Amino acid sequence: MSSGPKHQEMTPHYIQAARRGVVIRTPIENITHFSYSDKYATAHTATGEFLLTTSLDALEEIYGEKAIRTHRSVLVMKHAINYLHRDNAAGPNSLNLISVAANSQLIRRDVPVSRHGLKAVRRALADIWRTAEAKS
Repeated sequence: MSSGPKHQEMTPHYIQAARRGVVIRTPIENITHFSYSDKYATAHTATGEFLLTTSLDALEEIYGEKAIRTHRSVLVMKHAINYLHRDNAAGPNSLNLISVAANSQLIRRDVPVSRHGLKAVRRALADIWRTAEAKS
């Protein structure tokens, strides 16, 4: 499942892309979310970001079970969701994402949630909580 330049590859387990001229392979567990702007998707991690020449629709097709569309320009990985809150600076509703950097530092980011995406986010959060309760 690859698309774009030869150095770019996207699979259900990792993304491989060039970052500052160096080709890197990042496990999907290290990705917090994808954003889309000007024909490029950006993969965000705790340690940085890198550009992908693909659409959010294509990423959603690959990572659909592991991700949720929160906004027309944002696809969030479910494992990175911390909580949902209201934040007028980022929009009426935001998701707080959490990731762990290599030095064990917690990185937190807010991403927008549209009115349309809010229902799906609430369903995903309920599923995540049910799964967590079942495991304990």
